[in-house]
Amino acid sequence: MAHELVGDRFVARETPGWHRIGRTAKKGEQATASEWVEEVTKDAEVVKLPMTYWLDGKEYKSNQVAIVRKPMKDDYVPRQFGIASDSWKLESYVACAKVFDKLSETYPVETAGLIKHGAICFVSFKAEEWNVLGDQVISYITVAISMKPGISHHVLHTPVRTVCNNTLSMAISSANINIKIPHEADSLEQMKLAADIVKKFHEAKNKTQELCEALARKTLTVDEAEEIFLAAYPDPAMPRKLRILYEQFPTEEERTVYTKDLDADQMATIKLAELRHQQLMGRAESLRELARECYAKFDREDMRGTAWAAYNAVTENSDWREGSNADESLLFGSRAKEKARAFDAAVALAGK
Repeated sequence: MAHELVGDRFVARETPGWHRIGRTAKKGEQATASEWVEEVTKDAEVVKLPMTYWLDGKEYKSNQVAIVRKPMKDDYVPRQFGIASDSWKLESYVACAKVFDKLSETYPVETAGLIKHGAICFVSFKAEEWNVLGDQVISYITVAISMKPGISHHVLHTPVRTVCNNTLSMAISSANINIKIPHEADSLEQMKLAADIVKKFHEAKNKTQELCEALARKTLTVDEAEEIFLAAYPDPAMPRKLRILYEQFPTEEERTVYTKDLDADQMATIKLAELRHQQLMGRAESLRELARECYAKFDREDMRGTAWAAYNAVTENSDWREGSNADESLLFGSRAKEKARAFDAAVALAGK
């Protein structure tokens, strides 16, 4: 499932998630971050298991550990999240969330959920509503607590309301504050520092609002819009074998003379590489065409033709198009990179 929630482990304040899973709080219900995190992570216990290996019939203790989530009521299969050194600091979800309870006094807890088989828990706070020339934007403070080696905890200030795996990924990719906290001995202290930093979200909000308004005011030429779409969906690099061939024999005539003496297997390899490259080139162009269509039909007529419309065309295309990677994790996914490249290109044009 695109949401990647574990069972129904999701809580929202007033407005449910798009997936309609989990619980929506009663009006006026007050909660701290740790209370909702405790609710969605109940019986989701993660442990460090020592690892050993055998050599010449003798057992030795490794300096690595396996990070494993024990079986729980809605997922009876134990899940291994990865391998880490024995110095990898494991803190419970609730212990991490308690660091952010003080934020609940200023910003209401908005959502909490458990995703990726229990490897990640998120909790978000509603910060402030503002607008980009009449286009409403809401800011959120989001904390992503990770139990997966290689993925740090994140503390974000972001315009995205987190309700699932994909929206968490979108929140990370669009955050104007993104503090990464590794699993170290002082990770809780680092989280406290991050909480203090993110409380100053007014500064981040003003920066984000200024950037977004600059994009909304920047009218693009056709070529400038293409710069954004080409940044988001660049032509693929030529495979190494083809690149060498084309560098050594720049013209079609030279390549024909060279390849006529190749055997059938060598020719098949070249033809396959050319076909694959052409397919990838065609796919990049089709993605740019989809973005152009979204750009031309941008909802706000008064903002059509702006850098804001071009950036939003890319985000809409990346978030909603179908395909084999439609449900990919955008924590490292290609679609997050598409949006990041488009945003950087749009900001660069708005600054000219």
